Amino acid sequence: MDAKDNPRSPKTIWEEFGRATTFVEKNGVPVYMGELGAINFADARNRTIFLKIVLKEAERRGIGPAHRDDGGHSRVMDLMNNVWVKPVVDALLKD
Repeated sequence: MDAKDNPRSPKTIWEEFGRATTFVEKNGVPVYMGELGAINFADARNRTIFLKIVLKEAERRGIGPAHRDDGGHSRVMDLMNNVWVKPVVDALLKD
């Protein structure tokens, strides 16, 4: 699927952040983005790309994000093996 037609493309992410920014400007209230995550059905490379795009845009617009670790498909830590999920941690903590 072409990026321009993909509902999960960077363009869509930027549009959604645009809606949030409009809300903030119109209502004068801050926005907090909870439940952020990249499900592990996607490969590590694409999960990392997605998280970096979302986090960069959130920071640029002053929206505080929080990653959701559900202990399953959207986890930051593999509790069974007591190890961090490196691609996710790298996306969350590195530029």
